[in-house]
Amino acid sequence: MLETNYTIEAKTLLRLYLESPDKKANGLFRAAELFMKYQIVDIAEVAYRAILEMDANNISVLGRLGDIAQQKGDNSTAVKLFRQIIKNEPVPENWVYIGLGNALEATGEVAEAISSFKKAISTSTYKRELSVRIENLQKKLGQIQKSAAVNKVIDQQANYEDYDANEQGMHRKLVDFAIGFLEGASVSALTGEAVVVGWIKTAPDVIVWLENNDGEKISLNNAFRFDRQDVDAVHGSTFGHIAGNAGFLIRLTGIKLGEKVRLVAGYGDKVLPLSETQCNNIGGTALAAARWLFGLVSPVSQMQHRLKSIDIPMIEAFLNYEREVQSSLPVQEHQLGKAIENPLVSIIIPLYGRIDFVESQLLEFSRDPWLLANAEIIYVIDDPKIFEGFFALAENLYRLYRLPFKWIWGHVNRGFSGANNLGAAYAQGKNFLFLNSDVFPQQPGWLQALIDVLEDYPDIGAVGPRLVFANGSIQHAGMSFMRREELGIWVNHHPSMGLDPSLDPAKALTQVPAVTGACLAMRRSEFERIGGWDTGYLIGDFEDSDLCLKLRSVGFYSAYLPTVQLTHLERQSFKLLGQDDFRFRVVIFNAVRHQSRWQTLIETLATPQ
Repeated sequence: MLETNYTIEAKTLLRLYLESPDKKANGLFRAAELFMKYQIVDIAEVAYRAILEMDANNISVLGRLGDIAQQKGDNSTAVKLFRQIIKNEPVPENWVYIGLGNALEATGEVAEAISSFKKAISTSTYKRELSVRIENLQKKLGQIQKSAAVNKVIDQQANYEDYDANEQGMHRKLVDFAIGFLEGASVSALTGEAVVVGWIKTAPDVIVWLENNDGEKISLNNAFRFDRQDVDAVHGSTFGHIAGNAGFLIRLTGIKLGEKVRLVAGYGDKVLPLSETQCNNIGGTALAAARWLFGLVSPVSQMQHRLKSIDIPMIEAFLNYEREVQSSLPVQEHQLGKAIENPLVSIIIPLYGRIDFVESQLLEFSRDPWLLANAEIIYVIDDPKIFEGFFALAENLYRLYRLPFKWIWGHVNRGFSGANNLGAAYAQGKNFLFLNSDVFPQQPGWLQALIDVLEDYPDIGAVGPRLVFANGSIQHAGMSFMRREELGIWVNHHPSMGLDPSLDPAKALTQVPAVTGACLAMRRSEFERIGGWDTGYLIGDFEDSDLCLKLRSVGFYSAYLPTVQLTHLERQSFKLLGQDDFRFRVVIFNAVRHQSRWQTLIETLATPQ
């Protein structure tokens, strides 16, 4: 209902600007941005194109239209739009080359996509992600070139004579009833699970399987299958439409590091070895495994189905192993100053990547009499790289502000949920306030107001304040759930993000589906009842909504308190590095896991009452 109000506002704004003889590009751009925010893409496109009538070379608008074209699958148009920017802009920003690279990859122009990403990498802050992207595309280009070379040989052999190609330990044989190739295999020495990726095209009634070193046959019936346009482009003339879903991914158990896996086809009394690959190490962490897995290309629209059968079981095995290791590690607890006795609330703040925000937070805390009298402050060091720096900083900050605080060091990165759980384990408060290190109070009394909600409303399990960006616009005013039909997933949504706080429809305590973990207060009793934060997600995104849904499942609501406002320096936006990039797939991974746990409850909360 809230979104509908702002959708109407955006439509009205657009109509007025289009009808006005004094319409200006910046006003139209604001209207278009509102439409994009609320997923009304077609109307946003109308506004953007109206801007081009006034300013044909508006870089921001051309970029937006390029993004929209990609969303619609019209990557050829996207290529033209991004190239228009490059033609008219002497030194384009790196996002232009990234957008062009995404569109070129989607149109199959792999070599051109690589060139575009290389131009972006010199000035981009995402050098690592782009390097991985380029490396994967170079591998893909090599595979296409090799497949094209093989196809040329086949064309020259009218009788489809056997053809062997041995290169870097890979073996292929091509005949008239089957062709296939194993592109790679990785295995975890920790969990004993492996994933094999490849493609296969066959004539009807051909049976295909994998074999391990012992000759044991492994059926491909349980493999995740998907179309491979690159394979069809080279070999479609041989087998035609009967050979769809050429690509496959399959998860195996009992495969050892260094073991070879063969792809074999059988037809009647003929048995034909097609390809062979050796199992390499997938890495020693869940994140390393995810980077390898998410680098395996498959249709984004089918990603949710693939994740359930391939990626999630593999990554969760790593996460379970990591939790066991973490539970055995020593934990250091440091108290600076005299700890408050029987605190009413424990403020738990994980630190990762940077420590320069700590002083600003402590300065604001020191100005709040209620906080000083009732709260203990706990910083959780969740990054080995910042440990030494914080060790020295902490003592200096205590001497400067004379504000007692505790810090915890768990000897390893545990992630957002793991760090919060570790802080809670060493907390003494009756209530917990989970706070990001880049969130800052704007005035005293904010913490008391949040704790008063927990004291006065026993059916509320979690409460969060309004958070605003540094420019004053809303970042958080409660969270809801939004369906992404093209991906088949539910994602977290901030309905009022980007609005001026004066436009916030909530004026008092309001029940919401979830609140952000950037600033969330809850009672210790409910925290312990639901088992704390879930540590099964990768790099954030859904832990806070998971926590709120766990509370809802046992009868407690989440609430938003707009009368309390803090500043959150979270980055307001960043351009995803294409649909197949690592960050984007992490979001899909977390969303699929999230809805597999809570789909019924999410749908109930997302349905207007």
